[in-house]
Amino acid sequence: MASSASSSTHGVLQVEHATALPEADRARALLDDVRRHAEPVLRARGWRVRRLAELCCCKAAPESGKSANVAGWCLPAGDGQTAQTIALRLRKPKGGGHGLLPFESLFETMLHEMAHIVHSRHSPAFFELMDELRVEWEGLLAKGHVLDAAGFPLIGGSRMTFAAHNPTSTEQGRTLTVAAAERRA
Repeated sequence: MASSASSSTHGVLQVEHATALPEADRARALLDDVRRHAEPVLRARGWRVRRLAELCCCKAAPESGKSANVAGWCLPAGDGQTAQTIALRLRKPKGGGHGLLPFESLFETMLHEMAHIVHSRHSPAFFELMDELRVEWEGLLAKGHVLDAAGFPLIGGSRMTFAAHNPTSTEQGRTLTVAAAERRA
């Protein structure tokens, strides 16, 4: 079992995954992707998840022993803004070879569990909040607030490469300079 911690007061404070299961590095990357996508929403609402953990049917995972039908669970702190733990099932059950589930399914489960921070039951208010969280996430993603592993916006930003930024010849440099001056005029 491996974990990492964050120094932020909002967002996901600690992540744990099963290092002894197949494709542990890919599982960790998936859990980190879920964390990166959830954190802008958590921060915008002033929420925190103290621990985001992998849930599995076997004892190799930080959280185990739950029914194979459970995609995740949330242990809210009771203050309406903190989860002690959110556990997500990243893999198919052992009988299915412990294959990793797709990100989209995992993130939908994360949104579901985040709604449990406020509403413990699956009430109409719970599902309304879940829909709000999804819309909020989509907006933050579109504005470039969701970052990739290198810290760059997934959407809404652009990376400059050396080749795209620097001219390859004096002539190309002059052409780019003239074009930039014309755009400013």
